[in-house]
Amino acid sequence: MAYELNIMKKPALIFFILFLLFLQSAAAVPISKYKINFEIQESGSVFEIIEMDFISEFEDNSLNYFVAGDISDVKIRNDLREIPFEIRKEARGNIIEFIIPKGTKKLFIQFNANDLVFKKDDINQFFINLKPPKSETLDIKVFLPKGYAIYRSMIFPEDAQKMTDGERIYFYWHFENRTEEVPISIKYYKLYGGFDFLWIFIFILILVIIYFILYHRKRVRSEFFKGFFEDEKRVVEILMKRGFVYQNKLEKELGFSRAKMTRILKKLEAKGLIVKEKVGKTNRIEWKK
Repeated sequence: MAYELNIMKKPALIFFILFLLFLQSAAAVPISKYKINFEIQESGSVFEIIEMDFISEFEDNSLNYFVAGDISDVKIRNDLREIPFEIRKEARGNIIEFIIPKGTKKLFIQFNANDLVFKKDDINQFFINLKPPKSETLDIKVFLPKGYAIYRSMIFPEDAQKMTDGERIYFYWHFENRTEEVPISIKYYKLYGGFDFLWIFIFILILVIIYFILYHRKRVRSEFFKGFFEDEKRVVEILMKRGFVYQNKLEKELGFSRAKMTRILKKLEAKGLIVKEKVGKTNRIEWKK
């Protein structure tokens, strides 16, 4: 049986990632279920979990798992216990060697792999050409990192089921008696980071505060002017804007008579809004509020 992942094509570069699985006596021990999960990390590495269910129990068999590429954190176990292994380095890559214990009906292989994710600008692409061993059913899941989403629906095969585990988006494919290659391609991008979200939240909060301040001022101003006639409002607006004025100049500017202006200023003075100070033949009017 062979499990093979290969060819990620980029401008001027071709990357080959080959995973070959050789099961001795596989014809005698066919696989009923073959499951593989690709959990993409934010760093770009991919945590892979492979699960195989066998139709009948194994006799003692050795297994070689060849990986062309950088891997780490390898673990192998069956349905009962962890299985010891050795990694032998060759010029082409790494060979993981171990013996499948007698009576094994389920096998798990997991490791971290690099070189499966490539980035251009802010867009990431996961690509793999999967050649699974012959099995009755094949289940594939690809998990995006937390806080990431698919870019412009760019996914292949297109019939993937989009799902979530509550934190991450993932895509699921199910096949039966599939022996052909399964090319998988997903482009994805980061929605936002925690730091970015914080600044967005602060910006929105500032806008809300400014809005309420302006709204409150407008409301207060509206309530304030309810007790004044139109001519009185004109006097108040000038005083609020300038801080102080001379009565004779204000009369001339607004075209009010001395008697009318005196009456308006008396009302403002009674409300405690202005202070009058005699200056020569006129008054200096200062706004207090």
